[in-house]
Amino acid sequence: MLIDDDPMVHLLNTKLIKKVGLGVKVWVEDGARSALELITEEPDFRKPCLILLDLNMPGWTGWDFLDMYQKVDSDYQKDICIVILSTSENPDDMARANANPAVDRYISKPLSQALILDLVKERWPDTLL
Repeated sequence: MLIDDDPMVHLLNTKLIKKVGLGVKVWVEDGARSALELITEEPDFRKPCLILLDLNMPGWTGWDFLDMYQKVDSDYQKDICIVILSTSENPDDMARANANPAVDRYISKPLSQALILDLVKERWPDTLL
């Protein structure tokens, strides 16, 4: 799932994910609130799931998403991997993200095929044969 307010980021990252060839649906949300609603309420939402989360968005920020995500049932969170994908290279943002138990990794944009593969191999090693 891509959570970012920039349509160009959606387009580029969706193409990258599809090019990797995992055969997964790419959910795209331009807001953190709508993404959390989709994750918790959409019956077709599939797990396991990799969430690429931008921090700086209007309305709910990525931080707001993470605060509300912490309230989601922990059993539900098991198969969800959240990666911050941001242009921010602020050390405070990186430290805050790394201190958050819901965040698996902090990556500076842009995303690459190699990073996608690395994330999937690290979290779901049996996925890539």
